Amino acid sequence: MIKTIHINLSKHSTIKKLSKLHESINYVDAVAHKYLEQRKTELEAKQYADPNTTYRKFREEFPNLNSAVLQSTFRDVDAMIKSHIAICKKKHRLVKFAEKINMPLNLRSVTLSKSKKASRFEYWISICKVKYPIKTNEYTKKILDKTTKYAGSKIVKNERDDLILHLACEIPDPPKSTEKKYLAIDIGIAAPVVCSDNKRFGSGRYIKHRKLEFGKQRAKHQSRKQQISKKQSNWTKDLNHKISKQCVDHAVSQGITVLGIEKLRGQELSGRKFRKFNWAFKQQLNFIKYKAEAVGISVVEVNPKYTSQTCAHCGSQSKDNRQTQSRFVCIACGHRANADLNAARNILQCSLENGLTMTEPAVSRAIA
Repeated sequence: MIKTIHINLSKHSTIKKLSKLHESINYVDAVAHKYLEQRKTELEAKQYADPNTTYRKFREEFPNLNSAVLQSTFRDVDAMIKSHIAICKKKHRLVKFAEKINMPLNLRSVTLSKSKKASRFEYWISICKVKYPIKTNEYTKKILDKTTKYAGSKIVKNERDDLILHLACEIPDPPKSTEKKYLAIDIGIAAPVVCSDNKRFGSGRYIKHRKLEFGKQRAKHQSRKQQISKKQSNWTKDLNHKISKQCVDHAVSQGITVLGIEKLRGQELSGRKFRKFNWAFKQQLNFIKYKAEAVGISVVEVNPKYTSQTCAHCGSQSKDNRQTQSRFVCIACGHRANADLNAARNILQCSLENGLTMTEPAVSRAIA
């Protein structure tokens, strides 16, 4: 299992040491900009330069930049161009690249060692033959103690010009229980997460209120729209982390070994229900998934199609079963339940059948 931790290198390092990293990142940005311009010209003319010639040209122009970093920058820019063109084609848009791009400083090897004498920090990290002191929190220390080896890592600049190391750590997978105990969750509007055992996490009313407040701030302070949107994005991410942690902690406390979640794609997220509410549901499910797997819970992804229209009691399926956003009344057997709870129990049944999709016409799926 790969865990990525973020470490601020600027807090405890000297200006002299940091200047070398800043210089390398500036070189990478310059290379990325020049290489992007060259690739744009090649794509327009449909005449492509020899890769070896291109490498030698940039090597002569940037002799202080590490060869591996230079080639890694070429690969990153090529991957970015390919991805951007694919997105533009999919959305039927004219391909247009940004004038400036910021690229991370990719690191091939990182060495970490414990500090024996210093009291202000716990570790020394060696990057490009230079040692930098780092101070860790409790969570980071736990990850580093379990790490068997370090995978690909990179250094990026944040808004305050601090250097942030994204360190990818490979840790052993947690042991998984042989017993099977299932729980399923449905994402909702009244409550962002509804479990099949009727446990709920988060408040849709609170989310709606905070989003309205952010909207009012943007309307009032037009010059600060970007900063307010960034603040809202950070708040959304933080809240999704908290809700997903509460959900996974509940699953652990109940001895759950298999968790069923909705497998949402773009077309499901663009439905009327999600457009109206406009919340980061995909991010929420991704957080729940990786947190569950980190504690040894297996995750089964279920196609959510028809789960809100199917009765969890008798298995009959009809659009008329879902009377309102929150109320579910089966027209066949008269079963009444909260609509999100009913959907969660259908997802649970699909999880028991290892991700089987609700099909039409519906088959009886009575849940004990």
